[in-house]
Amino acid sequence: MDRIKCINPAELTASITAAANIIAKNLSEDELTLISAVLTQLSDTLNTIAVVRSLNREICEKEDDKTNKVQSENSKKTTEKNSAQTDKPAADKGKNATQRKPNSSRKQSSSASESAKTKKPSE
Repeated sequence: MDRIKCINPAELTASITAAANIIAKNLSEDELTLISAVLTQLSDTLNTIAVVRSLNREICEKEDDKTNKVQSENSKKTTEKNSAQTDKPAADKGKNATQRKPNSSRKQSSSASESAKTKKPSE
């Protein structure tokens, strides 16, 4: 609310009174009653919006606090998990590499036997 600074209450009420007198000067009683009702509804609606915004701000701050706490806990767990995986002995990493090699050699030998089948016997 940086846009509104240091409002003088006396000047504000004097300005509103002057505006009301200028508006009322050229209106009939029915028109004055109608515009009064419309402006009252406008005022009430603006107050309702202000209250809802205030409540939402409080609720959202609480939800943000909960979300930040959960994200922090999840981040901590992920960091611990990654740290535990990084600390595995190098021997475990070697096992994974040797497990992959036989699979690739099987593919090569099966493709070699297929190419042998497709060769003509006379060659």
